[in-house]
Amino acid sequence: MKQLLLLSFILFCTLMQVVHAKEYKASIDSLLDQSVVDYDRKQLYDSIQYDLQNALDTALVYQDWQQMARIYIYKAHYAEKYIELKDWEASLLAVRNTLEENRDSFSLGKYNHYWTDNLVRQGIYHYDVGKFDIAIEKFEEGERFIQENNFLSDTTWRLQQSINAYSAKIAALQQEYEKAKSIHLKNIALFQSFSPNSERSVALIYKHLGDIYEAENDTETAIKYYEKAQIILEKNYRTQPNLSTSLLTTYLAKLQFYLKHNRLKEATNVIKRIKRKVPQSTSLDGEKYKWYGAVEKAKNNEKKALNYYEKSLQFFKKKYGENYYKVVEVYQKIGELKASQGKPLEALELYEKAITSFEGNSVFVNEEIAKIENFNPILAKDLSYLKAQTFFELSQQGEESALENAWINIKNSLYLLDKIRSSVDQENELSIVQNNRKIYELALLIASKLGIENIHQLAFDIIEKNKAISLKNILERGKVLNEIGVPDGLIQRERTYKQTLKRLRDKILEESDVKYLPLYFEEKAKYANLLKEFKENHADYFCLNYDTTTIYLDSIQESLLQNTSLVEYFLGDTSLYILVVNEENVHLHQSFLPPDFKDLINDFNLMVATPDIEDDECYSTSAYKLYNLLLEPVKGYLENRLLLVLDGELHTLSFAAFLTSPVNEERAHQYKTHPYLVRKHSISYIPSMAVLNKTSTNLVGIQSLGIAPTFDTLNSILVANNQDTLPSLKYNIQEVQNIELENIDRLSQAKATKDNFLSRLKDTCQIIHIASHAKANDQHISESFIAFADSLLTLKEIFMSSIQANLVVLNACETGKGVLQKAEGIISLAYSFFYAGAQSLVSTQWVIEDQSSKDIMIEFHDNLKFGNSKDYALTKAQRSYWKQPTDHKDAHPYYWAAYQVSGNLDPLFGTRPNPNTWYLVLFILLSFVLGFWLRYRMSKNY
Repeated sequence: MKQLLLLSFILFCTLMQVVHAKEYKASIDSLLDQSVVDYDRKQLYDSIQYDLQNALDTALVYQDWQQMARIYIYKAHYAEKYIELKDWEASLLAVRNTLEENRDSFSLGKYNHYWTDNLVRQGIYHYDVGKFDIAIEKFEEGERFIQENNFLSDTTWRLQQSINAYSAKIAALQQEYEKAKSIHLKNIALFQSFSPNSERSVALIYKHLGDIYEAENDTETAIKYYEKAQIILEKNYRTQPNLSTSLLTTYLAKLQFYLKHNRLKEATNVIKRIKRKVPQSTSLDGEKYKWYGAVEKAKNNEKKALNYYEKSLQFFKKKYGENYYKVVEVYQKIGELKASQGKPLEALELYEKAITSFEGNSVFVNEEIAKIENFNPILAKDLSYLKAQTFFELSQQGEESALENAWINIKNSLYLLDKIRSSVDQENELSIVQNNRKIYELALLIASKLGIENIHQLAFDIIEKNKAISLKNILERGKVLNEIGVPDGLIQRERTYKQTLKRLRDKILEESDVKYLPLYFEEKAKYANLLKEFKENHADYFCLNYDTTTIYLDSIQESLLQNTSLVEYFLGDTSLYILVVNEENVHLHQSFLPPDFKDLINDFNLMVATPDIEDDECYSTSAYKLYNLLLEPVKGYLENRLLLVLDGELHTLSFAAFLTSPVNEERAHQYKTHPYLVRKHSISYIPSMAVLNKTSTNLVGIQSLGIAPTFDTLNSILVANNQDTLPSLKYNIQEVQNIELENIDRLSQAKATKDNFLSRLKDTCQIIHIASHAKANDQHISESFIAFADSLLTLKEIFMSSIQANLVVLNACETGKGVLQKAEGIISLAYSFFYAGAQSLVSTQWVIEDQSSKDIMIEFHDNLKFGNSKDYALTKAQRSYWKQPTDHKDAHPYYWAAYQVSGNLDPLFGTRPNPNTWYLVLFILLSFVLGFWLRYRMSKNY
């Protein structure tokens, strides 16, 4: 009987446990599916967390680890939604710990799903706060886990899809476009395998692919992907109303695309299509009307443009309030429109409204924040510039004090531009390159009108900073600057901080929410400490990447060589500034560019690099006009030696081939007798004075290295990789063999490999002469190369080398005419040698003729041996070349004017008498003896 009662009691307890368990599970489900959802509708985050914590406590009593993991996932979800960063991170960590500590309590399928889900959520968290490196680690870990456990199925494939989507976003943000495209295509295949009806998702991927191709300037492919996205969305949006926003997003991408490329007819058609296809009211109405306004403004329909801008402004104000940053942008747009209508006072009023809204943003209300950080220096810089421009226009109308106000605002814009250059806002490099030149041009114009003190120093400072930003932009796009001479660990930290700070700053601006601020300032402090480490331990890197210290003109004058004039150029949209500095004087000249300026440059470049064109007069006319524009106005300040710092399209020009006086039609073909600039001046070049200042002569014995490869092995490799082969060179081996240098080590034919060259750099080679092929790539800077017998030496590899040479000669065919159109090409290639340690460089501007290059280079080295400076050694070689040909056509600038010498110009060798000098001395001596003998005979006869 006792046994029966005991058994009954056990059965009763078990039954009660089952009942309680069911009640417990039902209460948890009710709480998660009803109570928490109700609180979410009311946006009561604290109440949500309170209920979830109660559910956790209950689950802990029952030691229901699966339920606890589920509740932590809910906590993480709502913490993400309400931007509670600490709760979000803590909840994700709790899920991970619960899974690790109680793995046996989960079925294999449930554990795998929860584990992968948590990895994806961790990746999304780190993406959201800008820690892309950690996000990538989590996504890669999740993908490996899926592959290793082979649990990709109809219920879990979306985890892989999320990994792909965020990985592609990060790759695109980091400008790793090929990687981003590959991941997007992989995601399309995933949708087609597991969810063929997910056309909306596929359409959005097509839209993202269009954005990537547009970023790469592949406009035709970009528009094809936009069209693909549009076709899918238009087919489905009527049956799936939630697709309207996606469709409008795609339309707006196309609209911006057409506006950017000034295809206004197509842009107008897109607007018409939006009006037909998309409902009147969407969450994107503010953006829609803003871009409508931009199109109408481009079409000079100012009344329509203003109407659309007003609609955009009303939308943003109503939805977000006066202080939303989009409101600031629209105020600025309307202000620009008023300025274009000749209403400067109304424009200024709108710019002031924009600034008031900008400063009133909830992010900036906190005084402590306002003192520390300007969250959008790009926007502030543009507003200051626009105010300066408007005040300047008022000054032209005789408005008192307007010019002073213009100067105040342009100085603020310059200050912000400086700040952008040395801050993490470097990611906005496109904005920097597009906008800084007009700011510099206006600053120079206002300063000239005001006649401010130290105008020459200001002009020099502006020109130099413009060069520094341009070079920095070039190197950043080539992904090489951040890998020069600094340990990988520091570089990775720098990239992480930059990405994190930019992402956090964007979140703060876009969402007008200060919840990201504590993390922002925490990361900012870490970044500041890293910059301190760069400054103390990697000074060259810090100087190039962050330092904005001014170089003073008096120090430049002291550093100039005797009889040398520094000539720096700045090309604005309409103005040309020439700054000339020599030992005694500084002079600034301003003029306006002629309407045919670019045509003049194109004509000259075509003529000098193409000897077969029978249009001698076109060359002589353009060569004289360019001299008249670029040097004649400052002729009185030019010494015998010219050191040129060029700008913009001027980088494509060979100044040596300019003509200093007009040549009539009858003499146009007589190239041997033309009044070339190089007859009067020796000419050298430098990317900026900052580069020249880091060069110095430090010779310890003369060791030389000559390189003359053949390309059979390399061409086999290029063919295997479907790349263009390189033509053979007839005279490069003969050239290197005939250069007579002390202690020269010659690597020729198959021995001229890249590894042999790099190994020789460890020796003290003061002179390096490379007679080969080279090519500068202005689209992908890091792919610029010099060819060796077995492989290509890229610009990136040059940067990361240590070249302790005083002189590097790149006598290289196929440098490529035209690659300097954006002031990048050979300048950046030359700059890589300077940064690697070379003190000076001889390079070429176009595809050079093999035999004439051999003759000029041999004589160049002969001239160096007799103690000539490098610029004069090259000048003498060029002058001598004109005397050799019997035919005028053989003296065409194509054969001799491509060469440029840059950097330190000091002689490599002590002065030695030229053999011709001995003949002269002997002749004088014999004449003296003969004269003495004749006089003696005459006196004797007398």
